Amino acid sequence: MLDTAPGGLALIGTVLALSVGAWAFQRYESRHPDAVLPLRVFVQRSFAAAAGGLTLSSLAFYITLLTVPLLLHARGIAGALAGLVLGALTLASSPLSVGGGRLADRAGLRLPAVGGLVLILLGPVCRISSTRPGLRFPCWSSRSV
Repeated sequence: MLDTAPGGLALIGTVLALSVGAWAFQRYESRHPDAVLPLRVFVQRSFAAAAGGLTLSSLAFYITLLTVPLLLHARGIAGALAGLVLGALTLASSPLSVGGGRLADRAGLRLPAVGGLVLILLGPVCRISSTRPGLRFPCWSSRSV
């Protein structure tokens, strides 16, 4: 299927080049005494879970930043208004980061991390359940969005 899609061969070549690069990086780092990224730290389950959660939440945030203007443009909304929407997203995340840091100081690191990841998961779940007639998830939803 990939080779019939537009840019399919380029995608295959890119994935292949990234795979070879990742293998070469891992090989070099495993032999270096003062590695930039010591891969043995990923053996610790808590570190691997934290790194995976942070990676996935960052991926979700940045995909949102990239796709929201495209989706708003498809609905006929001007670029300036799309910028205001993204500005609201960024401004809302800043004070919540400070609050999460203070909560981590008081309650420990695990509670705010898991709570934040659950909230990140609930956003898309609520959105999907509000657009699918057969799905019912207990969250606030607006049919007009």
